Amino acid sequence: MAFRKIIDAKKLSNPKSIYKETQPHSTGAQKVKSQTYLGVVLVTLAAIWVSTLPSQAQIIWGTAQNVSNDSNVLTDGTYFDAALLLAGANGGSPLTVNSVVFNLIASGTTNVTDPSGDIELTSQRNAAAGVDSPDPTATAAYNTLLTSPVYSIGAVQTLTLNHLTVGDTYQVEVWSATGRTGSFLTDFSGSTPVTLNSNTEQYAVGTFVANATTFSFTANAGTGSQANASIFNAASVFDEGVLSVPEPSTYVLLFAGFLALAVIQSRRQKSQAH
Repeated sequence: MAFRKIIDAKKLSNPKSIYKETQPHSTGAQKVKSQTYLGVVLVTLAAIWVSTLPSQAQIIWGTAQNVSNDSNVLTDGTYFDAALLLAGANGGSPLTVNSVVFNLIASGTTNVTDPSGDIELTSQRNAAAGVDSPDPTATAAYNTLLTSPVYSIGAVQTLTLNHLTVGDTYQVEVWSATGRTGSFLTDFSGSTPVTLNSNTEQYAVGTFVANATTFSFTANAGTGSQANASIFNAASVFDEGVLSVPEPSTYVLLFAGFLALAVIQSRRQKSQAH
């Protein structure tokens, strides 16, 4: 009896112990419910993150530009690869223009790649005779690029980039130039397509965010192009790294998710303390 009194006295001196004894302990059902809430929040956060990625990569092209000199060849970012699309051009050796090395596409007419395998061309292609650059300030190397086009009659030319880094922004530059008489127009696909006039010798620059390790775009004969032909000389690609910034609404959703996690964790700790 004396021992019981001693215990009761200790309880009176520590009211929290009495409170704990009068509160129901956490049940297994409560724990499962808490874990379910946590799982739902985590799945929601994952869905929000996935929604920030582009569903399908598309090039945003700038406007068509007339060829002038070697400074047309841009060097923004880290060199990824560049290719001269006419097999056997430049005597079979790589071509350097404004410090950018253009590798040669392998000989053949369909599904050919450059030595690294980073650039692959699918096309029913034929050689086409070109002319020198209209600007005398262009180097011999740039003139070689401009006089080495391939053309495809009635078929789409597809350029595929391999070994990309997902999430990185890539800059793509393309050229369409030929000295043949007539009107040769080439449409390059993208979210904002661009049409190049090969007779006036033009180039265009575009960017896209890689959502896979491979990416393709096409060159097709533009409306009214003579002989329904597309003209494609070369392509260069530079990796500009991670440039895309999530929309403000994305940050709000992420903050709400983390806040929900914090509330759930706080409730779990209080439940365990009681």
